[in-house]
Amino acid sequence: MYNSSKKYHNTYTQKIQEKIGFYDKLWKTYLQKDKITNVNKETFLLVTQIIMENRRDGEKVTWKWVQENQQIPYDEFTKFYADLSDFITSQREGYFNIEKECQTIANRNNTMLDTFPNNVYNKIIKLERINFQYGFLSDSTINVFESKKENVQ
Repeated sequence: MYNSSKKYHNTYTQKIQEKIGFYDKLWKTYLQKDKITNVNKETFLLVTQIIMENRRDGEKVTWKWVQENQQIPYDEFTKFYADLSDFITSQREGYFNIEKECQTIANRNNTMLDTFPNNVYNKIIKLERINFQYGFLSDSTINVFESKKENVQ
């Protein structure tokens, strides 16, 4: 029981450290991807401006545009935004999974200490429970759980 509890505590501590490293990686990667996306946006606007400047009003302007073969590559430029969105979603899921692992470790340790016959032995050994806490939560989540009301807008 003593050794198992120590293993749970050490694993829990490692997961807390992993959360910090994971979040740091998430944030730095997000900032770099966001910077690339902004450069991409500026390039997109410049390319669009160059293509559209050559399209002047005049007779049969619609027919002229139909005949022109130079299309604005919207798909190429929107890939960066899709990539950024996918990155954010997958990284949030990864962080959530680490939080769930921390919950599981704390639960296993605490259940082991609280169930018979270990609870009797623990009165003598006095092993500590793991007090699970989330790494971070949004103000909105905290407010919802404190007020017990969710007002979706």
